[in-house]
Amino acid sequence: MIRKPETSDDVTTTAKQILDYLQQRPTAADTLEGIAYWWLMQQRLSENLAFVEQAVDELVEKGYLTAQESKTSGKVYSLKKNEQNN
Repeated sequence: MIRKPETSDDVTTTAKQILDYLQQRPTAADTLEGIAYWWLMQQRLSENLAFVEQAVDELVEKGYLTAQESKTSGKVYSLKKNEQNN
């Protein structure tokens, strides 16, 4: 069963995300399920990744998180030791 969007704003936002995806990949084609899963999730992941990066950078700057380089994964973040007891 397909869930209906809550508002017309949801439909407008989703339509814009589909067009954004197609502007970057003009030969793309997929089913409704494929569009929802692959196209829209990829768009949202890219958008969320930018927000997460900014938030993590801010937490590192404020001293809440530490960043350590991993040979296999790049940077790995964790709660700074002195913050674990607060």
